[in-house]
Amino acid sequence: MKMTVNESMFRDAFRSIRPENFTYEGLGALFEVLTDLESDVGEEYELDVIALCCEWSEATLDEIRDNYSLNDEPDEPITDEATLEWLTEQTMAYEIPGTDRVVYLIF
Repeated sequence: MKMTVNESMFRDAFRSIRPENFTYEGLGALFEVLTDLESDVGEEYELDVIALCCEWSEATLDEIRDNYSLNDEPDEPITDEATLEWLTEQTMAYEIPGTDRVVYLIF
């Protein structure tokens, strides 16, 4: 038996189990990413909040630069565009509209 999950139900599932993993906007972006992937692959995903929290993350572009040591030379700061380009070369990453944050597949 399967149940179709809408964006609101998706957010509620995360908020009840892992409320601190993603922002409201991040969950919206992740939902969109996953539904797009379902369409591309032609296969439905099972909603597993814990597994998704282990596979996906959300961070600001500054946090990405710091966490992955991209800004070793402070005299030559790395731009947001260069950070996003680097991240998308490493893994799947999607900008969250209207923010400086991304959701990305952990690598």
